[in-house]
Amino acid sequence: MAFRHRPIEELDVFPKGEYDAMVISGTEKRSKKGNDMLELMLKVFHPGGQTKLVYDYLVDIESMAFKTRHFCESAGLDYDAGEIDAAAVADASVRVKLDSKEDEYGKKNVVRDYVMRSNVPAGQQAAPFEVTDSDVPF
Repeated sequence: MAFRHRPIEELDVFPKGEYDAMVISGTEKRSKKGNDMLELMLKVFHPGGQTKLVYDYLVDIESMAFKTRHFCESAGLDYDAGEIDAAAVADASVRVKLDSKEDEYGKKNVVRDYVMRSNVPAGQQAAPFEVTDSDVPF
């Protein structure tokens, strides 16, 4: 008997791993505990051609400073400047470590961390992803 699996496009979440992503938007907010937070909407690209919208949250607390630093490094931003302009992150190309979790709403992808894109020198912004007519389904 052979193992049967569903095609990737039928899965509710992308498998755990590293993926290229583009920041669609960044919005300054307050966390439930009152901390400054940057809500990111990311378009994550699967090598098979599928995309998925994933939200991530950079929260200004000590235990999450590593993730904010890694986001800045991946996006080519200066972490040491001490602030991130929410409007300026739109269209930034990043690489994410994606995982999944299940909550009361079902299974979803979550960003565990950000990594440098291997083809981008440290301190430089990666070129935005190029969208072609073949990427548009209609």
